[in-house]
Amino acid sequence: WYTKGWALGHLGRRDEERMCYDRALNLNPRFAEAWCGKGWGLWELGGTDEAVACFDRALELNPRSAWAWYAKGWAVGSLGRQEEEVTCYDRALEIDPRYAHAWCGKGWALMQLQRNDEAVQCVDRALEIAPDNAWAWYAKGWLLGNRKRGGEELKCYERALEIDPRWDKAWCAKGAVLHKLGRGDEALKCYDRALDLNPELAQAWYNKAVAISRRGQNDEAVKCYDRALRIQPDDANAWCSKGALLARLGRPGEALKCYERVLEIDPRHEGAWRQKAVALEKLGRADDALKCYDRALETDPEDGVAWYRKGELLRKLKRMSEALSCYDQALKRNRRDPDVWSGRGWALYGLKRYREAFRSFALAQGLRWGKARQKSEATKGEGR
Repeated sequence: WYTKGWALGHLGRRDEERMCYDRALNLNPRFAEAWCGKGWGLWELGGTDEAVACFDRALELNPRSAWAWYAKGWAVGSLGRQEEEVTCYDRALEIDPRYAHAWCGKGWALMQLQRNDEAVQCVDRALEIAPDNAWAWYAKGWLLGNRKRGGEELKCYERALEIDPRWDKAWCAKGAVLHKLGRGDEALKCYDRALDLNPELAQAWYNKAVAISRRGQNDEAVKCYDRALRIQPDDANAWCSKGALLARLGRPGEALKCYERVLEIDPRHEGAWRQKAVALEKLGRADDALKCYDRALETDPEDGVAWYRKGELLRKLKRMSEALSCYDQALKRNRRDPDVWSGRGWALYGLKRYREAFRSFALAQGLRWGKARQKSEATKGEGR
């Protein structure tokens, strides 16, 4: 029963897998490996707390099971308990210092804790032990991506896919790197390959939506966001991105519903209050929009864009003194934004402070000319 459960798990047939482990445990409640297998299957189905309980039972029965410590580490890590996760991997590595997956898991956890140098050392140790470990190459690629080393990151994902060409997440990650490198057509092929292998991979649908929206395939992009959200309905970033696309398409009412869903999931989501405010503005609900800008700035007082947008709305409402204060706050965050200087100029003009207004307009124009000149020089450089 245990062996059959393991095989069914590899086929993704989780309900049948769990039934097999339960049968094995009915026959032998002290079968530590079956508790581990059941826990892993529960974790795959999202039952993380139940999974941890299974791993704890396995460790009561066999405290020197490296696999049980490794599996528990993975589960507690998915609950955001990274320090405990590292401890679990350390216990696994005390038992088996050549356990490549445990070195990888430890590296992954250390990365979450922003201990990137230690994380790289762990992944490199995994690759010394098992140079054909696809997950180790994948983890190294992820770490290099955090260090903005896109070319090396890409090579790691390609190596992972040489070892395991049917790994959906590695195809998705490779696509994301290609997208960052400006190779959009190749990126889309990677996302499509990931979805051929696993149509339920929400991240691939999300990445594909972002990629094709930048190519102007907006209706198709909305469908991709919908597919991602059917799979992961609590993905705040996907709701926010869908809302932004709908707003660009001139559908502020639908965009507003997306932002409201984001804020149900995460009331402190970066940017969602501001984007909700913009949608409300377009719907003519200025008072509600101002309240949302205020919430955005409570969440992140350093959001210069929110200060600017609030200033723009106040200026439209002829509340020039308040608008000017907002523009000044925006300029404390970024003094090189010509739009903010321009808005400030109009607020000053409305207050009949003409000399200061013209100075702001001149600064705005100078910054715009500077940007245009930089763009022109960059284009000439590409020609050479």
